[in-house]
Amino acid sequence: MADKSESKRAQILRVVVLCALCAVLVYLAWSIFFRNAQDSATTPTEQRLETILSEISGAGKTKVYVHTDDSGTVTGVIVVAEGANSLMVVSDLTAAVSTALGIDRSAIRIYPM
Repeated sequence: MADKSESKRAQILRVVVLCALCAVLVYLAWSIFFRNAQDSATTPTEQRLETILSEISGAGKTKVYVHTDDSGTVTGVIVVAEGANSLMVVSDLTAAVSTALGIDRSAIRIYPM
């Protein structure tokens, strides 16, 4: 009878270990496929710009894409903003991005949301 009890315990232990391994694999897969996708979707520079640009009067919600070359130099910026139908807002957003990133205004495009 002791053998049956030990055998059952060993089976239960195997099931528990297998479940734990499955949970770890699911967590790792989630963090690789979902967290990395979110992190790479918006860079810290883009996040900071979105935050500051949305504070400009009339801009509303903003989304920013910063394009860089292989050496990391900013070559262009796209801003999509709720208030970009206003020429004044477009001018203010363009000036802010140009100043913040030290790039020429011609490398910046502003579009309405």
